[in-house]
Amino acid sequence: MGHYAGLDVHSKACVFEVQDAQGKIIARGSVATTPEGLATLRAHCPASTPVALESSTVAFFVARQLAALGFMPAVIDAREVRLKAHRPRQKSDRRDAHELCEGLRRDIYRTRIHVPPPAVAELRETLSRRRHFVRLQAAEINAAKRLLRTAGLGQLTRDLGSNTGWLRLRATLRPRAPCRSTWRSIMPRGGVRGSKSRPWRRRSTSNSGHSRMMCAASKRSPASDRSSR
Repeated sequence: MGHYAGLDVHSKACVFEVQDAQGKIIARGSVATTPEGLATLRAHCPASTPVALESSTVAFFVARQLAALGFMPAVIDAREVRLKAHRPRQKSDRRDAHELCEGLRRDIYRTRIHVPPPAVAELRETLSRRRHFVRLQAAEINAAKRLLRTAGLGQLTRDLGSNTGWLRLRATLRPRAPCRSTWRSIMPRGGVRGSKSRPWRRRSTSNSGHSRMMCAASKRSPASDRSSR
């Protein structure tokens, strides 16, 4: 192969480097992480050029765009890139692109991540979101069951996984007294039961003038104190 490219991918821009088969740098620069910006790479390297990029959140999007443009993208595991970097402590976007290009040209990377087709990626994302919302639903149902059992209404915790169960629960609890009146009956007038009162806040408001006088007296210098004597 005549050309090799390394691409350091970020959410807004990508830094690239292109080398020939002997390791001579042909082009360097940056492009926007958009289909239009990635298309400008054709001006620096021909189609079917292998392009190495580090695994990240945007890596699959960039790999699909590069494959559509005729390039040969290779998503390398980020841990292997860091382990085989020539100077891992000296990191920069330009150096990362150089390390990726150099490693691809020398064929030192062994862990390459498979880029799934768009249909498979969409199905995975849909299942992941569904799993998330099912977990939230189960947590809310368990919280409602705990409240009902604490109040001695454990018989109403059935079928809360369906809309019919929630409608039955609402119809059963509707004739009861409002929660606000019950809350007011168990709450003392001074605040939360068992909480410590804070009378110092009221005193600080009423004695604000006295506090300012005490602060001014504490800031007097010793010379002024002797002259007043």
